[in-house]
Amino acid sequence: MGLSRRRMILIAAALVLLGAYAAAGFLAVPHFARQAASDFVRTHYGRTLAIGDLRFNPFTLNLDVAQVALPDADGGPLVSFEHLHVGLELASLWRLAPSFGEIVLERPYVRAVIRPDGELNLADLGKGFPPAPQPQKPASPPRLYIGRLAVIDGGTTFEDRTRPAPFRADFKPIAFELRDFSTTAATGDSYTLHAASPQGERLDWSGTVHLSPFASHGAFEIADLKARTLWSYLSGSVPFEIDSGVIALKGEYEVSSAAAAPLDVGLDVHSVTVSGLAVKPQGGAQDYVTLARLEVDGTHVDLGRRAVTVAKVELSGGDIEAWLGADGRINLLELLGAPAPAAAAQASASGAPPAAATAPGTAASSAWTVSVPDIGVKGLRISAEDRQVKPAAAVALDPLNVHVGGFSLSPDATLDIQLDSAVNASGRVSAQAKLAPHSGAVTAHLEAQHLGLAALQPLLAQYTSMTLLGGELAARVDFERHADGYIGVKGDSEIGNLATVDDALKKDFIKWRALRVADVAYRSRPANLRIGSITAVDPYVRMIIAPDRSVNIKEVLTAP
Repeated sequence: MGLSRRRMILIAAALVLLGAYAAAGFLAVPHFARQAASDFVRTHYGRTLAIGDLRFNPFTLNLDVAQVALPDADGGPLVSFEHLHVGLELASLWRLAPSFGEIVLERPYVRAVIRPDGELNLADLGKGFPPAPQPQKPASPPRLYIGRLAVIDGGTTFEDRTRPAPFRADFKPIAFELRDFSTTAATGDSYTLHAASPQGERLDWSGTVHLSPFASHGAFEIADLKARTLWSYLSGSVPFEIDSGVIALKGEYEVSSAAAAPLDVGLDVHSVTVSGLAVKPQGGAQDYVTLARLEVDGTHVDLGRRAVTVAKVELSGGDIEAWLGADGRINLLELLGAPAPAAAAQASASGAPPAAATAPGTAASSAWTVSVPDIGVKGLRISAEDRQVKPAAAVALDPLNVHVGGFSLSPDATLDIQLDSAVNASGRVSAQAKLAPHSGAVTAHLEAQHLGLAALQPLLAQYTSMTLLGGELAARVDFERHADGYIGVKGDSEIGNLATVDDALKKDFIKWRALRVADVAYRSRPANLRIGSITAVDPYVRMIIAPDRSVNIKEVLTAP
C-alpha cells in the first residue's frame, strides 16, 4: 500500500508539473510575449504594435503569430505580416544552439520610404538603442541552424520623396526560401528568391551562402524590366525621357573571403538584352533615338583585379533622328542637357571657366581595365538634316553597319574598324581603319560610290545663284597618320554626269559627263601635293561677257 501510494503521489506530481508546463506554454508564453513585444515597441519607437492571434505549443515548440503590423512615423504601414510560424527543434539541446526546423512568414509587407530630408524610414528601427561597442577583432557569428526559412506571397513598396516628382514602385509577389542553413558551414545553405511587379517585371535569384568564412555563389535573372521604370526613378536627374523599352539579364556571381583578406567578388553576366528602347527629351513629342535590340554578351567583372571584360556588344536595328536647328543647336545635345547656344555664349562672355576646367588634374586615369573586343552595329538608320537652310539639306545612312574590334582601355590597344552604309538610297560608303587611340596613329581606306550631289543643293542655294540638278561622286582614299603627326593621303576621285543651271537664265551653266582626278598624293612633311592627272570628258560651261564687261560666272557664284 505504501509503494502504491508513493507512485500515486509521483504520478500526481508529474501531472501537476505537466499541467503547469502546458498552462505556461499555452497561456503564459503568448500573454507575456504579446506584452513584451508591445512594451518594447512603445518604449523604443513610441508606437503601438498591432498583434492578432498568438499561440505557442509547448509540446511541439511551435510558435504561430498572426496579423502583426508596425506603423511608420506618418501613420502609414512600415512592416507587417499576416502569419508567422516558427518551429523550434529539440536538437537545440545537443547542438547547444538555436535549431529551427521551419520558419515560415506569410504575406509580409515592407514599405521603404526615403523622406524629403533624405532619411530612410527603415532606419527608425535602429533608433533608441545605445551604439554597439566595436570589437577588437571580427567575432565569429553565433551558432544557428535553420532547416527551412520561407517567405510566401510577400510584398514591398519603395518611395523616394526627395525627387521633384515622388517615385513609387511596388513589388509583389515576393517569395524567398532558404534550406539547410547554418552558421557553421556544415550544411548546404541554399536559397531561392522570386519577386515580381504589377507590370510583370520579374526577379529570380538562387544560390548558396556560408557565413564562416563568408562565401556565396548564385545565379540571377531579371526579366521584362520596363526601361521606363528605371527612368521614372532617375527622371529628376536626367534630361531625357524613356517611353518604352524592355530589359532582361541573367548571370552568376561568386563571393568569397579569407582571413585578413579583402572580399573577392566575381560577377558573370551572361547576357543583357534591351529591346524597343525609345529616348526623347523630357516632355518632348518625338523620339530622337530608338534601338530595336541591343545585346551585351559575356560580361565578366572582377572587383579584386578591377577588370571588366565584355565578349560581345551588338546593336541590331534602330533609328537616330538628328538635325541642326535654325538656332544652330544640335537636337541630340538635348538628351545630354547641353545649354542652349545663347546661354553658352553668355557664359563665355562672362569669362567663367567651364566646370571641367576649374579642377585641373582631378580627372586621373582610371585604374580599371575594360575590354570589349567585339562591338557591332547592324541595320541602323541615321537621318541628319541641316534646318538652317530651306529646304533642309538631308542625308540618310540606311542601313549603317559598323564593326569595332579590339576595344580596350589599354595604352597599346589598336581598334580595327569596319564601316559600310548606303547613303540616300543610291550611294554607298565603305571604310576600313586601324586606330591607336593612345598614340593617335591611324591607317584607313575609304571608298565611296554613286554619292548623289543633288542633296547639296539647299546648301549651294545659300551661296550661289545656280541649281545643281545632278551628279555623282566616287572616290577612293588611303589615309595615314603616324604617332609623330605625319599625315599622308593618296587616292582618286570622279564626279560623273554633273548638271547645273543658271537660275537667272534657266539654262545650262556647267556640266560634264565625267571629271576624273587621279593619283592624288599628299604628305605633310615635307609638305607636298602631287596630282597625277585631271581628265574632263564632254565638259561644258556657259560664259557670258556683258556689254559692261561683267561676266555671268561671278554673278552665278554670288549668293542671291
